Amino acid sequence: MTRNNPLNSKPGHNILLINPWMYDFTAYDLWLRPMGLLILSGFLKSHGYNIVLLDCLDRSHPILKRYEGNLPKRKENGSGKYLAEDIDIPKSIESIPRKYKRYGIPFNLTEAYLQELHKPDLIMVSSLMSYWWESTRDMIKLVKEIYPEVPVFAGGIYPSIYPEHCIRECNPDYIQVSNNLEELLIKVDKVLGISRDYRDIDFSIEKNYYPDYSFVGDRSSLPMMTSVGCPFDCPFCVTPLRWGKFRPLDLDRIVNDVTLYNREYGVRNFAFYDDALFFRKESHFYPFAEKLLKKKVQASFFTPNSLFARAVDGKMAETMKEMNFVNPRLSYESVDLELQKKMKKVDNSDLSNAIKNLEDAGFRRSDMEIYLLFGLPNQDKECVIEGMKYINDLGAKIHLTYYSPLKGTVFGDSIIEKYFPEDHDPALTNKFGFLTWHYKIGVVEFEEIREIKRHLNSQLD
Repeated sequence: MTRNNPLNSKPGHNILLINPWMYDFTAYDLWLRPMGLLILSGFLKSHGYNIVLLDCLDRSHPILKRYEGNLPKRKENGSGKYLAEDIDIPKSIESIPRKYKRYGIPFNLTEAYLQELHKPDLIMVSSLMSYWWESTRDMIKLVKEIYPEVPVFAGGIYPSIYPEHCIRECNPDYIQVSNNLEELLIKVDKVLGISRDYRDIDFSIEKNYYPDYSFVGDRSSLPMMTSVGCPFDCPFCVTPLRWGKFRPLDLDRIVNDVTLYNREYGVRNFAFYDDALFFRKESHFYPFAEKLLKKKVQASFFTPNSLFARAVDGKMAETMKEMNFVNPRLSYESVDLELQKKMKKVDNSDLSNAIKNLEDAGFRRSDMEIYLLFGLPNQDKECVIEGMKYINDLGAKIHLTYYSPLKGTVFGDSIIEKYFPEDHDPALTNKFGFLTWHYKIGVVEFEEIREIKRHLNSQLD
């Protein structure tokens, strides 16, 4: 057997990080990159560990050269479709009339890659959405079969929200339920028999934001963040629970990274993964933009996480145009006035003003995408349609964001308590899962809403 990607540092220092597949009805995010694992890799490397990263959602992974068939085409900006394999749908959501798939590197090629690696000292399996938990289970099962003596960590959103479920169903040796870097390093060191003095180490995310881009095979685009956390407490969002309030990162370091990868490696597309990119714009985003513009970087910037519409005044729109933002995405969430007041984040006038300011700066309205939540508690078909028509009347594209009830959030806890069994399958929180519990939106309404969205957006093409 030929071994590849040697783990060749000192014994006890070799860690394999894994971002498993997506198990879902449709691919979640065409821009998806394991930002957390890239940061974790940089952090662990800075403390002496040798890292290999297997990203099962890497469309350019070398193992895919063995794929016998046509790979999905990637767009110039790095987005595109994933390879997909039909798999069994979880029983808890089997009534949803859609095919269920494994997205990413095919299982047999993933297995082949793992079998050809040098034996690691520790394996860390990440997870993003709790309703993808079965991919975490299957990956842990696979690595334990190949490396039965190697300890396995499970980390990410799923084990942090469902720790008991993860321990019972996925059988990791350890779980990491927080973003506390000190806790993680101490735990890893202890498992691997490493001893060090922790008293003089700064464990803040602000001082440890060094995403390890060396593992990103497709350099057509790179993810980036200028901040972590969010100042809002939206009743459907888990970000404040995971990351806390808004915290800016080192702008000079990020500007230098963008400049380096643009000039030395030819990266022409960067995607902001911030949850609050324009918060404190006078002290945060504008200084960042000024520093980057002085570098004369020739690149495009994308906003898959969407932007605060209220922050997009004339100056911001002009700055976005000068930086070469492409297809700007704005958060609108809902046409429901009560929800808008509760969130204190965006209202109808904020959205219409932002779209006008972007148009005045040179963006086409039809190139803008507006995020509209679909499937919220008590939300009926008419409310969603009203929101879509409002966006269409403004001349922008509708981007439906399917609601997923997350444990620990106001909306999520209320739904889980009311509709789910006490020891429920996390797959019930799937973004299409509202078709199984939502008493106002069923399969028929779902298809009607999607057809109206397609029709309205086609009018702008």
